[in-house]
Amino acid sequence: MRCIGLSIALALAFAAGCNRSDRSDVKPSPNTSAQSDRGQGGTRADADFLHDLAIANMTEVELGKIAMEHSSNAEVKLFAQMIVNHHTAAGDKLTAVASQHNVTLPAQLAQKHIDLRDKLSKLQGSEFDQDYIEAMVDGLVDVWEKLQSRLDRNTLADFSAKMGDRIAGKLGPDASVSPEKSDNPVTVSLNQWAADNFPIVHKHLSEARRLDGTLKGPRT
Repeated sequence: MRCIGLSIALALAFAAGCNRSDRSDVKPSPNTSAQSDRGQGGTRADADFLHDLAIANMTEVELGKIAMEHSSNAEVKLFAQMIVNHHTAAGDKLTAVASQHNVTLPAQLAQKHIDLRDKLSKLQGSEFDQDYIEAMVDGLVDVWEKLQSRLDRNTLADFSAKMGDRIAGKLGPDASVSPEKSDNPVTVSLNQWAADNFPIVHKHLSEARRLDGTLKGPRT
């Protein structure tokens, strides 16, 4: 069953498609209510982004830890360790941004992510591997798309072109992206966080898709 769709359904996976009932655990301060991007507080979109990506990071870390115990595949275990390492660090930095701007992040997963965690916890071996990687593809796609919404379009297009060259076997400089500009300090911080993490999430998504194809084997 395709789960999560990043977030990160986190996403993954996670944070995808959180509805208003899913957001009951986020407590934005008055500074994070809907305001003009020229204001000094964060917008409603900023509060939603913080909520979704916090959920995505927590989900990916929890699922990664389960994978290291339940997987029978060395590559899947290495992938899970990479995910745990990155999303622990990314989550810490996101928490710092939230704290700087007086936003309280959710302390637990949304119910759909709890259900996914509980489902995977009951699986072992190859059955676990397939469901875990499938969920990771869905979640990372959601996170990847959410991060893109915070990036400068020109540098994002350049990044995509360079990634295409690498797929074609052409060597080139490392690709990076720039955050979308804003005069809102909260938005600026979140856009920079998105720009810092986008290339890493792109790498993770590519690896998750590769593993997904390997685990499923050639189509007949």
